[in-house]
Amino acid sequence: MPGYILHLLHGKMFLEQYSRSFSDTEKKQFAMGLLMPDSNKANKIREDHSHFFAPEQAGQILQYPDLKRFPYYEQINEPFVLGYAAHLYLDRYFFSDFFLRYVRFLDHEKRETLTESEVEYAELKQSGQCLTVQQLFSEDYLYGDYTMLNRFIVDKYGIEPVAKVPVDHPVREVDTANFEAVQIQLDRFLAESTGSTEMHVFAIGALEDAIAQYAYGFGQWVDGINCVLQKHIKGV
Repeated sequence: MPGYILHLLHGKMFLEQYSRSFSDTEKKQFAMGLLMPDSNKANKIREDHSHFFAPEQAGQILQYPDLKRFPYYEQINEPFVLGYAAHLYLDRYFFSDFFLRYVRFLDHEKRETLTESEVEYAELKQSGQCLTVQQLFSEDYLYGDYTMLNRFIVDKYGIEPVAKVPVDHPVREVDTANFEAVQIQLDRFLAESTGSTEMHVFAIGALEDAIAQYAYGFGQWVDGINCVLQKHIKGV
């Protein structure tokens, strides 16, 4: 999944593009929502339904949220729920769109496949380099790119630490009591980051452009939900 800092950047770009007038507390609730879907993983909770994956994605090398399965549309304007939905939206399009522009999964005969049991290699489209899946999802490549990039993103965009605050409209699939584990991981990632932009998998400029694009798309998606809700309220 995209790293914590990329989720915070996505949320910041959304708020700037759509001029949400949140109070300080609401901004903190929104920021918590941006990170909470990953709190189950941070706490090593085995039964994790926080990302609303579609059952038909089982067995695929890439899984991403099915936004139609998100059951909190009527609370979409609550800051925490809005942040949570933004996390799911970015995960959805990061892996179904952006990621596949740069990575191709191959079976043992170098044929393209997304079936996890068939995948043997991951080809980096920029360089043509062929990796094992373990190499791709490691600190040497993808996760290392996130770690290196964190400080650069924080400094360039003014990303701030995320404080824990009470949440009025929680999401049942996660427990806000588990947020401390996310904060600990976030602090560790920042301490390890270098601010480098020499990424192995993605191009930094393209990544920034994609996050801005998805922030705009998320706002359009939310506007569409609100339009449907208003029609429902009016009985149209």
